[in-house]
This record gives sequence, structure tokens and C-alpha cells, in this order.
Amino acid sequence: MLIISNHVSWLDICVLSAVAPVSFVAKQEVSTWPFVSWLAKLQRSVFVDRTRRNQVGNKANEIVRRLEAGDHIVLFAEGTSSDGNGVVPFRTALFAAAKPTGGHKMGSNVSAQTLALTYTKVFGLPMGRGGRPQIAWYGDMDMASHAWKLLGLGPLDAHIRIGPPVPVDDFPDRKALARYAEEKVRKDVAELLRGRLSTDQT
Repeated sequence: MLIISNHVSWLDICVLSAVAPVSFVAKQEVSTWPFVSWLAKLQRSVFVDRTRRNQVGNKANEIVRRLEAGDHIVLFAEGTSSDGNGVVPFRTALFAAAKPTGGHKMGSNVSAQTLALTYTKVFGLPMGRGGRPQIAWYGDMDMASHAWKLLGLGPLDAHIRIGPPVPVDDFPDRKALARYAEEKVRKDVAELLRGRLSTDQT
């Protein structure tokens, strides 16, 4: 299963790992970040150096092999994290592993599934648009100071909405897959932030 998700904070790794045994696709720099690198390596993350085109191809092959072997891999399709109030446009290049140009068919055993993740409350109180960036880790924020402040906030409410699995081969190319996933995740994030909860959500 390729799980296509929005990305808010380093905390996302903890939240998603608590829900299911998943691995992550992460940029190479993550492997050097304190604490986050430890979490990512525990999850057997695939680290990709996007500046080295030959390595991107090799990593795409690794991701395909792992999907075909039955791994569940999370792709943060925005390519960066957001302030928690919306979804950044998905980067179609990141979908090359699942839909390589001229790639072979994966068969019905490899599917894509969207995942929308939001943080809505602290100590049971709604955060609102102004409060959500306290949870988010984005831009040039310092990792250590952000983690210290975040861990001091208290219990958080996180909501996940998972879309239906769709065979990757149903999409003609990676742009079609990215477009479908972005529209679904954007809609689900907006509904979760407005408090519209449903049965397909944890």
C-alpha cells in the first residue's frame, strides 16, 4: 500500500506509526536530524537525495520492490510540511516510485490510499487557525526548541481520515495519481478542520 498523506509536523511520524506498521519516504537531510532521524530509521524509512538524479531512480526501484513485497509506505506528497491549516500543492515528481514513466504494471496487489491528518485540540480545547501552527513544524523552525515547546503543551487531539484503496494501475500516470490524491486529501483536511467527522476516520 502506498499511503499518500499531507504533512504537518515531525509528530506525524509518531501519530501514523501508532496507527499502523508503516515506513516513510523522507528527504536525505532527515537522516541527520536529531531525534527525528531515530524515529524515521526505526520505521525503515527510505531516504532520498533529490539533488542526485541517479539516486532518485535507485530509490524509486527500492520503493517499488517494497510495495510489491507487501510493505505499507507513507509518502508526504507535499514535499514539505505546512502550518497545519491547509494542504500545500502535491509535487508530482514524488510519485515517480509508484508510477514510473514506462514502468511495468504492478497488479491489483499494490494500491494507493489517501490519508488526511489534522491536529485540532490541546487539553480538549479547540486550537483554531491561530493555534494550529504551534503544532506544525515548517519553514526554518529550530527542531529542538519546537519539540520542547510542543511537548509542553499537553495532550493533543489528532484526527486521521483514510480514503479507500485504489489499485495504482487504475491511474494512467503519476500526474493523474497525484491529482486524485491531492483533491481527496485537501477535501478531507478541510472537513476535519471544520469538525466534520465520519466513520472512516480514527
